[in-house]
Amino acid sequence: MLGANFGANFGASLGGTGVPPLKARKRHEDDRRLVLRSLDILDALVEDDGANLGKYQLELARGYRTLAEVQQRSANPRASEDALAESLRIFELLLDENPSSAGLRYELATTLTISRQPIAVQEERADQASRLSREPLEESPEMARYEALFAQVREMSGAVAQRKKNYTRAKINYEQAIRSYSKLLADSREVKAYQIRRAQTLAALARVKVEKGESEAAAELLDRAIRRIQPKFAGRRDPSPFEKRFLERLNTEIAKLKKSPE
Repeated sequence: MLGANFGANFGASLGGTGVPPLKARKRHEDDRRLVLRSLDILDALVEDDGANLGKYQLELARGYRTLAEVQQRSANPRASEDALAESLRIFELLLDENPSSAGLRYELATTLTISRQPIAVQEERADQASRLSREPLEESPEMARYEALFAQVREMSGAVAQRKKNYTRAKINYEQAIRSYSKLLADSREVKAYQIRRAQTLAALARVKVEKGESEAAAELLDRAIRRIQPKFAGRRDPSPFEKRFLERLNTEIAKLKKSPE
């Protein structure tokens, strides 16, 4: 029972699902209105300024991607997928017109990683993102954004494998993501996003261990995640509400695991 509850509850707490608090809902609604206004302006520019069509289409695709993320945070999956599908459509159109553009491959792969769909669609998008991210990383391994993209794609592939109960493949992908985030942090320890993403990936790997019945190993991974992010909060008076909830949830789940028999 613990494995099922841990996977569902802990995943929900980190993924932003469920109904957000009132202040968060208002902020999400404000964000949504702002993005929609920006999209209206860009749509008008696409119609009126043919000379800069490609530039406006690129910004339009990015805008729909942002809208998809806002709708995800607002727990509106259908609207999020609609926005994401439009973003993907525009990025794929632009890439068809500029097939050698590493920048567009990066943009498209990044957009694919925010997908939250049934397993068949998610697996297809993970494979596409993996193909798109591989070449830019090989061409420019020193660029942090490509390493970060590779890590995100590995997270996505790990989640797909986990949903299919291919735990070996999930473990490989999550560990690759963790190594990439550690590599990024070795050069840029001030980048808090990488610290959180690495800790989240450690927590995802812990869920794999729980589903395999390896509660002790899962607890060790969660403890490792806590140790990785606690120094980040030291001396900070204003960790974000998400950061507070994240650390609290890690501590709660590790306590449950340590009390539970295998």
